[in-house]
Amino acid sequence: MDIDYHALDSFVIYMMVEGDAIIKYDEEEMEVTITKGEIVLIPAEINEIHLIPKSGTAKMLEVFIELD
Repeated sequence: MDIDYHALDSFVIYMMVEGDAIIKYDEEEMEVTITKGEIVLIPAEINEIHLIPKSGTAKMLEVFIELD
């Protein structure tokens, strides 16, 4: 799943609730694996990420600040 944060002027926090996934960023040259119970902070400078579930189903909580 590709996610575009160009319109968002905030950091994003992902918390893995179930399963595991790979988060690719910086034009997919960098990646991090997140597993159940782990948290990843995506800095506001990163505008695009690609989420890839590793083992079937993955559930994540996404948190960010949306300013008016």
